[in-house]
Amino acid sequence: ALTPGDTVTVMAGTYRGERIVFAASGAEGSPITLQAEPGANVILKGSREVPAESWERVPGNDPVFKAPWETYFGAYHPRYLDPDKSKWPGHRGNKARNQVFVDGQILEEVPVLEWLDASRCEHFPDVAPGRFYFSKAEKTLYVRMNDGSDPSQRQVEATVQEAPIIATWGHSHLVI
Repeated sequence: ALTPGDTVTVMAGTYRGERIVFAASGAEGSPITLQAEPGANVILKGSREVPAESWERVPGNDPVFKAPWETYFGAYHPRYLDPDKSKWPGHRGNKARNQVFVDGQILEEVPVLEWLDASRCEHFPDVAPGRFYFSKAEKTLYVRMNDGSDPSQRQVEATVQEAPIIATWGHSHLVI
């Protein structure tokens, strides 16, 4: 167990699926410190890569692709299904924690698959590239890339960790 004044040094690397939970507080003048090894590049991720070979183009006019994906953290609030979003103040504040990154850039999650494919979506003016949809029933991730490219040629990652990567649980005098 860590005590006030202790330091944890993390070696260089990318850490996926790890969770750091502080179970104690430091003290004024003696914090508990979590730091990278000097000169090291430390990356903590709650995601994993979607295998390039798993992507398949969905028939249609727009370049929408799909891949099998198991992890799902909840759906949008039903108000997202209403095309008149103006009557839902703060409509972007109550979404799931599903996240997809392409080459390190986050895509926006949409509440229905049709919002990815403009050829099938005449009622939703918000359709734009660079979005994703997750089908819980199909256990499938759908993406439409910003530039219309094939995701199998890019680094695509999706969240697999629901809890925070670093949790302080109210403890104080911590340096990260």
